[in-house]
Amino acid sequence: MVCYSQPQGGVGPHIDQYDVFIVQGQGRRRWRVGPKGDYQDANLETGLKQITGFDAIIDVELAPGDILYIPPGFPHEGDTLEPSLSYSIGYRSPKARELLSSYADQVIVDEAGDNHFHWPAMPAQPDAPAALDPQHLAQMDEMMMALMQDETRKKRWVGEFLSQARHELDLLSPDPQWQPDSLKAAMQNGLCLEKLSGLRAFYHVDQSEIIFMLGESFDLPEGCESLTPELCNQRFIDWEMLGEAAENSLFWPMLTLWVNRGYWYPLDEAPE
Repeated sequence: MVCYSQPQGGVGPHIDQYDVFIVQGQGRRRWRVGPKGDYQDANLETGLKQITGFDAIIDVELAPGDILYIPPGFPHEGDTLEPSLSYSIGYRSPKARELLSSYADQVIVDEAGDNHFHWPAMPAQPDAPAALDPQHLAQMDEMMMALMQDETRKKRWVGEFLSQARHELDLLSPDPQWQPDSLKAAMQNGLCLEKLSGLRAFYHVDQSEIIFMLGESFDLPEGCESLTPELCNQRFIDWEMLGEAAENSLFWPMLTLWVNRGYWYPLDEAPE
């Protein structure tokens, strides 16, 4: 996020639950950071967790080029000393409830867990039929954990979940669309592909035959697994990097699909 502010400008004391780096651009700002703790909510409808105030443990003035790191949960406040540009870089990780909710959605989509609670050994409770025994909870825990321990489903879900874009990407589809043969010929003649900025591509180190991009999973053709780290970790792909995959006829329709979707786009030659 880029923030422009005038003297006395700022959003007030607040807390972020993720790592933040403040990079000072033009101008100067004074930053105060307080210790972790319980703070009174300011009850302002701003979308921020704003608080009434704190005692600073860091009080520093940032000049152009200075960087301030603020860990999760530490209250902070910026005060503008002169017309200023600040660059806020937040490293947001998923919340536990986001993960649980997303995985539950995946279980529903997969139509998994469609079985009723069944405990033939459950004892009768004639004297206290309304009492919930710890064993009841233990049996239900076991039933739910069986879904959580499905490693195949969980690995595919986490790859698709983490590869989802968190902001709108500048996806441009080429016109006319590439065909597998023409893309292969162009790359043989020196065409290089650059990955779209912001595209998330992941893989499991023990399951490199699957690539996850933009919330989807793609099963690579057999024999192309060695290319997975290059596709996911590198920004540029050229003919030499394709290796054995270049001679696999099943690989080119998949790569062409990605190029036509705008996940990779052509450059005339690989950068130095």
